[in-house]
Amino acid sequence: MKEILIAVSGIILFLIGIVRLSSITREIIDIRIKQYIKYAAERPLYGLLAGAVSTVFFQSSSASIALTIGLVSAGLISFYSSLAVILGADIGTTLTAQFVVWKFTEISPVFISAGGILWLTGRGGWKSAGETIFYFGLIFFGLQLVNMAAEPLKTSTAFLNFFAETKNPLFGITLGIVVTGIVHASAIPIGILVILAQQDLVLLENAVPVILGANIGTTVTALLVGAVATVSGKRSAISHLVFKCTGVLLFLIFLPYFLLLLKYLSSSTAQQIVLAHFLLNLLIVLLFVFFLKPFAGLVNKIMPGSDEILLLWPEFLDQTHLSDAEKALDDVQKELQRELAMVQKMFLNSIEVFTSPKEGKEKDISYIEMVVNSLRTQIVKFLWQVSARYLSVKLSQKLFAYTAIADDIESIGNHVVLITDLLH
Repeated sequence: MKEILIAVSGIILFLIGIVRLSSITREIIDIRIKQYIKYAAERPLYGLLAGAVSTVFFQSSSASIALTIGLVSAGLISFYSSLAVILGADIGTTLTAQFVVWKFTEISPVFISAGGILWLTGRGGWKSAGETIFYFGLIFFGLQLVNMAAEPLKTSTAFLNFFAETKNPLFGITLGIVVTGIVHASAIPIGILVILAQQDLVLLENAVPVILGANIGTTVTALLVGAVATVSGKRSAISHLVFKCTGVLLFLIFLPYFLLLLKYLSSSTAQQIVLAHFLLNLLIVLLFVFFLKPFAGLVNKIMPGSDEILLLWPEFLDQTHLSDAEKALDDVQKELQRELAMVQKMFLNSIEVFTSPKEGKEKDISYIEMVVNSLRTQIVKFLWQVSARYLSVKLSQKLFAYTAIADDIESIGNHVVLITDLLH
């Protein structure tokens, strides 16, 4: 009974660490959201990198992919661009289990102590850094508690018999799906498998089916988010499921060869488990990353429909027009009209929140606000560049007016967000 309480406490601390770390990191990503989306939209390689990096910060691919689907649903990133980000997120999530192999669980009190002191005594950025380090340490401290609880299981016949059953692919995959679907984090079952392997309580053959199931289980969060998303958001969620199921199916077909490869790469069962998790997701990336356009086209045909895409960066500001102030200010006028249309959309969405509440509308409003804030920054920066040249009195007046209008539009957007928060 004592061991069960310790294990449950460890899992709860792990989940608290994941949730809080994701929340803190989301604030950081919100600040740098422009770069995140811009890289993802340009090339698949950048999308892979953006997905992997965001997942390393979140320590949860589910959180990273849920954010991506939210951005797709809000029209800030296209369905096609989201695919590479999703693939990258699945690669990034494999690092958590590797941290366990590297004994981060044993030094977790160092992270908790250092982060806690910095969090309690620091100010500004140092305080935020301390909080981040604290919750990062809490993740692995939770797994360390699970490790402590697992020690007596070496003599438990019932436990050993239970894990012997996971060698059956159907049972192991189902177990992985159920556990991951409940906790919304594949790191829990896979991290526990690594801990059990370090104590010689589980074999690679027993662990692999659970790993495969855990990877399918990560799609549960995406599917829940996709259920209330737009058509494009639903496409992204379904694509994630297709990626995982295809990879798992191929892994199962060639399972004997993969087991031989894993045993060749490492003699440690714990490291083999981490490598199995990594190789599965690497296989999925290699299968799809070079065929994302035809894959996206196929999904578009199966799930027809169109959604508006809101470009985060300026659509009309042309740097080549800076030499002609009149043309440059015409560009600014067009961009201001686009920014104003977005604020109008925010306002209409806020009315819907009041008249016919629908899950996801508040997030759409907050995402559009990010676009409005970004455009305001880019417009003002462009106007500064225009002001560096000689301007007539008329053009100078227009420049100052446009600067004020950009600020006013952003303020209207901020008020819409505040009104929505009050209604909610």
